[in-house]
Amino acid sequence: MKRTRKKIKSKVDHNRYLITYADLITLLLGFFVILYTTSKIDGENYEKLQEALKKAFSSGVKPLLDGGDGVLDGNDHVLPEPYFPGVRQGNIDSIQESIASNLVSYFDSGSVTMVREGESIKIDMPEKLLFQSGFAEIKADGLKFLDSLADILSDVPNQITIDGHTDNVPIQNSSFESNWHLSTERALEVAYSMMKKGLKEQNVAVRGYSSQRPKETNSTEEGKAKNRRVELIISKLDIQSPSTKGYSKDSIN
Repeated sequence: MKRTRKKIKSKVDHNRYLITYADLITLLLGFFVILYTTSKIDGENYEKLQEALKKAFSSGVKPLLDGGDGVLDGNDHVLPEPYFPGVRQGNIDSIQESIASNLVSYFDSGSVTMVREGESIKIDMPEKLLFQSGFAEIKADGLKFLDSLADILSDVPNQITIDGHTDNVPIQNSSFESNWHLSTERALEVAYSMMKKGLKEQNVAVRGYSSQRPKETNSTEEGKAKNRRVELIISKLDIQSPSTKGYSKDSIN
């Protein structure tokens, strides 16, 4: 009797590579989405992207030669939520336009001046708008201006530097020992007033210069009046600056 051989059906799934292929395509899609959404990237977002990509591409695919099956394991929350920068986020041109349009009455009257210096904006607020002579308490008109300015800058991630300046006449009251104390206290009062109205404090710097950086000559009363001022400077945030976690990007392992 002639024996007949039974055909053994192969149980090998020849389409198994599609699983790995689909995972790879998903990762690539996520990669390009992140690149697109961070096209206007700042230092903080760059760190988030860098950390996300590091996790994504070291998330543990065991190679076939090492006994693995070559299939990516699922990994929740590998990539951060996309961040879509608004027109005002870090954009100096947009910030300047917003300030000019919302505070036009102050600039038209000459009570406040704003100048563009490269990638920075400087807003010059004279003593007569903010303070009584020789004091650091902010007047009502000054508070109104600062509240409006703080509202505009509340979601701006740029460096905000607030500088106090005086003329060269020695201070003569019991509140301050010198013009150094007066200029620093005035800058601090302006900064704190704006932070109470929403200005994010992590990028704020406060400085006092006394009479050491005059805008005009101190030989005339008009020049002295222009030198008694507080300047608010909006500039790009240096990515080398320490973060709120206490380290710079170069110290990240």
